[in-house]
Amino acid sequence: MKTKISLLLSLLLCCTMMLGIFTVTASAATADETPLPFSFTVDKTVVKGGDATPGEETFTFELEYGTIGENEHYSVVFTPDDSVTLADCGIAFTTNTITTNGAGEQTFTLGGTIDPTKVTAENHWQFSSGNDSVPKWIITLRLTEKNDGKAGWTYSDVERYLTITVIGNEISTDVHILGNDVSDNNFENTYTAYSFTVKKTDADGNPLAGATFSLTGTDSTVVQNFEAISGTDGIATFNVPEGNYTLAEKTAPGGYVKSNETYTLAVRNDNNHSALGWGGEPGVYFYDEDEPDYSNYKYVRYQQVTFVNEAAAIPTYQFTVKKTDADGNPLAGATFSLTGTGNSIGKNFEAVSGSDGIATFDVPEGFYTLSEKTAPEGYLKSDKTYGIAIWGDVVHFYDEAAETDEDRYSDYQQVTFVNKPVETPTDPPKPADPQSPQTGDNSMMGLWIALLFVSGAGVVGTTVYGRKKKYSVK
Repeated sequence: MKTKISLLLSLLLCCTMMLGIFTVTASAATADETPLPFSFTVDKTVVKGGDATPGEETFTFELEYGTIGENEHYSVVFTPDDSVTLADCGIAFTTNTITTNGAGEQTFTLGGTIDPTKVTAENHWQFSSGNDSVPKWIITLRLTEKNDGKAGWTYSDVERYLTITVIGNEISTDVHILGNDVSDNNFENTYTAYSFTVKKTDADGNPLAGATFSLTGTDSTVVQNFEAISGTDGIATFNVPEGNYTLAEKTAPGGYVKSNETYTLAVRNDNNHSALGWGGEPGVYFYDEDEPDYSNYKYVRYQQVTFVNEAAAIPTYQFTVKKTDADGNPLAGATFSLTGTGNSIGKNFEAVSGSDGIATFDVPEGFYTLSEKTAPEGYLKSDKTYGIAIWGDVVHFYDEAAETDEDRYSDYQQVTFVNKPVETPTDPPKPADPQSPQTGDNSMMGLWIALLFVSGAGVVGTTVYGRKKKYSVK
């Protein structure tokens, strides 16, 4: 009897212990509602397939719930269950993108958070004590790379599986192949594209920056469009995948007229592409779809083409200035200057008044200072200046110091520059020479008359005296 009682007590104790284990395990998973972080790594390999180096690109990964079992061949298979979302499992896959730059292999970390309150069988987690007798919750998800369909890229179609294990508040992860414990987290992408350049110049052959070129896909199956912009050297570079395209200039640089030239191009990336009727070397070609397939002129190796832009006619606007003398008479030959200011610095113009006194300016939009540069001969230059602003097809007076636009701008009315004649200077009188009296100078006329009288008297006296002496001798 004692033996039976002891056995019964032992069984009761074992049941109590087992219930205690399950109770502790469940409470450990639900005691704290703070999300638990999880992370894992993937190796990304980018392969350069054409002659264009892969640039920066972003890839997105996806996790998917499903059931794991065996098929009729006893192979382990994964069956997706679209009715169950990651949120149903308490999983937030927040870090799910990577960005590569160039060819080669790189390692990236992905991850997110787990809601510990949902780590339960009701939320599709599996409980296991395992061979180590440690209670744990496990879930396995399918890991794939999303195909974004970006031009030139071949996306990885491999399937990897992420197993997440929760022990208390500790989380471990493993990326592996389905059906075994072999860890494998590699995803490979190939970028196949070919590079070619276009040149942009003006009519004199000088390179032009800022021209936008378009490459428009013409294939009926996949239409891919690209753009490239010319730099300071006039060069625009395209990196494009296989396909048929039309090359054209989309927009010209400011101040130039867009070229209407177009070219049909074909990009081929293998030696035997039956879908495009191709059997040559990979690369970029001029393409003539009207030529038969056997023609040597259907595909011609691409050589850099140059799009030439003619300078665009710049709209100009006229206004007049008048030149008069002080009496209002028109004056010809006055030169007026219009000097660019602000964003119009370097735009300088001149106009000369005609016989009617009118000088006409024909200039583009901008901000200017109007002044007289040189006056007609015989007249003094005016010091008047005026601010001029031309925009919106209207010529304005412009006062930069004004506080409001209403005060700053007013409609232009013809201005008149008035010139005063140059005054002719009068020569000052020359001083008299005391040693040599000037001809016509009568300031000492009395003195000269007195001297003449004295001299005459002397002559007469001398003559009389001579005669008296002569008679005395006789």
